[in-house]
Amino acid sequence: MNVTKDDFPDQAEPSSQNTCAIIVTYFPDSFFKERLDRIRAQVGNTIIVDNTGAAAGLPSQLQDLGDAEIIRNHENLGIGEALNQGMTRAKEQGYQWALTFDQDSWVNPDLVATLINIYNQQPAPERVGIIGCNFEEENVHVPSNPFVAGGPAFREITAVITSGSLLSLSTYFKVGRFRSDFFIDFVDHEYCLRLLKLGFRVLSSTRPLMVHALGEGRVLTSIGDDRKLAIILTNRSPLRRYYMTRNGLLVAKKYFSVAPMWILRSVSSLLLFATLKIPWEQNARKKFRATVYGALDALCSRTGKADRLWLYS
Repeated sequence: MNVTKDDFPDQAEPSSQNTCAIIVTYFPDSFFKERLDRIRAQVGNTIIVDNTGAAAGLPSQLQDLGDAEIIRNHENLGIGEALNQGMTRAKEQGYQWALTFDQDSWVNPDLVATLINIYNQQPAPERVGIIGCNFEEENVHVPSNPFVAGGPAFREITAVITSGSLLSLSTYFKVGRFRSDFFIDFVDHEYCLRLLKLGFRVLSSTRPLMVHALGEGRVLTSIGDDRKLAIILTNRSPLRRYYMTRNGLLVAKKYFSVAPMWILRSVSSLLLFATLKIPWEQNARKKFRATVYGALDALCSRTGKADRLWLYS
């Protein structure tokens, strides 16, 4: 597919007014309202899709949020489906751009302005599939990608994370929905690889525009006072280990020809974590077992919400 202006004749340039923030929540913590205020000050509207579930009741952090709209799911439908719900609602309200977030990102006050400026610098903006942002990794307090002050404002990459990413609604509805059958993990990366396969570009700010934690991690060891090289134990649950392994291998199988080096690094990282990091984490035996089952289900092309009850205990 060669993306041209004719494919998107009505696509408007992004602005604060035509951008809707979509935030997926699941038992948000006590700082959520403060994070939310930083986001909605920069956009036209905010939609919260809550996956906490009806049985738990509406979390207190989601009460008295003013004009923020809340979509409540009766159960946890996963991040992919929640994002799809938010995108559909944003389109119904007439917005042309969406800014997606996890619930735990602390954004800079110029995040939206910076992403819009990156879009406006593109000679062929119709080819822009998504614009993400560099971020400070909360566990080590350094940028997730190297940043040099005074350098280029953006770079072209293979994939960005969900949180802090700006995307056109018209592009989204042409490219297709997020993979709800992945439930969680690699939903964002699969979407980016699909964009690349269809001829779009994936961009990211070089300057960190938010603080974001990759799991509830702790630093096992680091090299150098600035922690540029560190081993972080994210201590994700066996359930997350299952999804990460299964979905990562499914993505590798489908998109190897699109980004072979990125796929090799991604799969290597999954294997390296399983062999080197999991033994240092809590509940290591079950996490190894979850990793094995994730790999087996990937070989069988099995998707959807995990159905093994021991993964939830």
